[in-house]
Amino acid sequence: MKQRWLNFILHLTSKIHSKKQKLVMSNLTKAIGLALHIVLLELLLLIISLPSYFFVEEGFTLTKEHKEKAVVNYRIRRKFIVSFIIIVGFILLVLFIVKATINVFFAPIPAVS
Repeated sequence: MKQRWLNFILHLTSKIHSKKQKLVMSNLTKAIGLALHIVLLELLLLIISLPSYFFVEEGFTLTKEHKEKAVVNYRIRRKFIVSFIIIVGFILLVLFIVKATINVFFAPIPAVS
């Protein structure tokens, strides 16, 4: 199961890379469609690979010499990504609260007829 999951993630990453290469070489009208497709693929990759950042503790297949260094690098990268997601989520929550507060306190008063 791990191998199929890893192969699917690698296949999706490869597809995103090939779309990015096409985006560099395309004209403006084609670039807009490719950019939207890349964004959708990136979101799909985020949804699919996010559980692995939370639950995977070690790499899949590594040699003994590189395993410890790779695991440390992976954990650091995972902490940065999770921290980034939490910070962005917090910022979006604060912006939503500010916008809702502005709408509540500064909304026009309806006229009574």
